[in-house]
Amino acid sequence: PLQGTLEDGEKSGELNFRFEAIANAWEYEYQVASTVGADGQPEWGETARTTNSLKNLLTPVVPGTRYYARVRARNGKGESDWSAAFSQYAR
Repeated sequence: PLQGTLEDGEKSGELNFRFEAIANAWEYEYQVASTVGADGQPEWGETARTTNSLKNLLTPVVPGTRYYARVRARNGKGESDWSAAFSQYAR
């Protein structure tokens, strides 16, 4: 996936994570971060999996905190590279 976005959820404390679908992907792996290291790069959390590219609700999130996400596709041949990181402040 080349593009993705974090958007406000329907309620405070939620973010919706969506990204470009890949035709041959069986599933997607994604990581979320809410902190950056001394090098300015996100400090990624555990890898999660989904088959849905449109509605992935991240909750709970802390209002006023900037969250980062990245995603990669998986199929029988392996994993793609990670997407560029994208971010959004939680409300």
